[in-house]
Amino acid sequence: MKLFTVLLFIVLISGCSSIQLNDIFLIQPKLIDQYPLPVISESIYKDHISLNLQILIDEDGFVRHAKLLSGSGDESWDTLAIASIKKWQYSPALMNEKPIAIWIKQQVYVEFKEPIYLTLAKILCETHEQAHMITEALSKGEDFSKLALKYSSHSSSKENGVLGKVNIQRYPREIYKVLLKLKPNEYTSFMKYGQKYVIFKRIEN
Repeated sequence: MKLFTVLLFIVLISGCSSIQLNDIFLIQPKLIDQYPLPVISESIYKDHISLNLQILIDEDGFVRHAKLLSGSGDESWDTLAIASIKKWQYSPALMNEKPIAIWIKQQVYVEFKEPIYLTLAKILCETHEQAHMITEALSKGEDFSKLALKYSSHSSSKENGVLGKVNIQRYPREIYKVLLKLKPNEYTSFMKYGQKYVIFKRIEN
């Protein structure tokens, strides 16, 4: 078995993030958290694999159904891949600013890379104003874990925002690049995370 994880480049087959149809304005979902695909075996190892998917995303951005239209050619790996894809999370699709369930087709280009693990905590903010306020509080020396406990909308707020050791390649590329440069005990500025905003802190290992 190759000790590789996966880095995914997602392409919406429809090609647009938003669509205007008469009086309907649709914002399509965006992948914000990807559960790693399975380790690739020696028998099917390639530099990359292309997958074509049909996915049902619910009003909260969770995958409720996933179907592989074309895969790696290895039935066992494809079955495990679908199980992983069902754990992905998206920003919900919005129709006239209201969340909706939606079927999408996606083409996924998979490259195999060594995982990069960091121990992280995060604060998930509902609005730009809240994210700005928390960033200001952090700059004045307020404790990250206390702010996470008080404000974060993420379930991990019960654990003071601590996520533990995370493969940062699971996040969108623009977030991954920021986390890659983060030093121990540093925190990021707030970043767009689907329809919300997120602030990460790297915990010293």
